[in-house]
Amino acid sequence: MCNFDAQRLEQLLSALKVWSAANNRVRGLALVGSWSSQEREHAEADADIVLVVDALDDFRTEAAWMAEIDWAAAGLGPGHWSECDYAGACSRHLTFGDGAEIEVSFVPPQWASVEPVDPVTRRVAGNGMRVVHDPDGLLGRLLMAL
Repeated sequence: MCNFDAQRLEQLLSALKVWSAANNRVRGLALVGSWSSQEREHAEADADIVLVVDALDDFRTEAAWMAEIDWAAAGLGPGHWSECDYAGACSRHLTFGDGAEIEVSFVPPQWASVEPVDPVTRRVAGNGMRVVHDPDGLLGRLLMAL
């Protein structure tokens, strides 16, 4: 059980939006996966977040950005994390003390390119993507192209 409900998810997204809006290295923030679809009333699902960033390696090699996020605003306390690299992206899997799980995937701006839409991007974003922060319109254009 991952201990998310709709209210707690909204608190998480709010905290992430505040952080990303104050961080000029973040070009976009979206919720993807099962929580972004209409059938999102299942607490066993983790929260899958995509962050579009210019400096992918900076997020991969540092942990300071995690301390900048107000996790307590979403009712999340201490936990642990692990990393996973994918082709063109890296993810940080966060597990909090109460069992809540979040996967934060960092992707370069090219991930959201619509000329053409990458098949992996199409699969991830096409299965449901909720844009949370999009100062450059990258994710909005991607949604329009899907």
